[in-house]
Amino acid sequence: MAKIAPEIGRWYQDAERDLLFEVVAVDEHAGTIEIQYEDGELDEFDEESWQQLILLPAEPPEDWRIPYELDDDDQYDSDAVLVPPPPGRSPGAPGRGRRLRPRRPALMGPGAP
Repeated sequence: MAKIAPEIGRWYQDAERDLLFEVVAVDEHAGTIEIQYEDGELDEFDEESWQQLILLPAEPPEDWRIPYELDDDDQYDSDAVLVPPPPGRSPGAPGRGRRLRPRRPALMGPGAP
């Protein structure tokens, strides 16, 4: 019986089936817990089924990003603007290009044009 409450972003091991999965959503209104196995497959349990599972807390597997097709470059903010290095400097040299965050538009008040 699962005595572990589902937490989004946490990894668990189903001890009975020896499967690792991450909780990706909990819908308290509908009483469901959505999970994603390490191979990327999605599944859903109702609260009663969740309580029947024999679960152990688990660490994310080393290669958990593979089903999501993520690599090390995906850790960067996709909205960031890349500024190239100055002429004459190689990208690997100190002082290489840097990342700038995009500017957020200023909020316009009621009297703004």
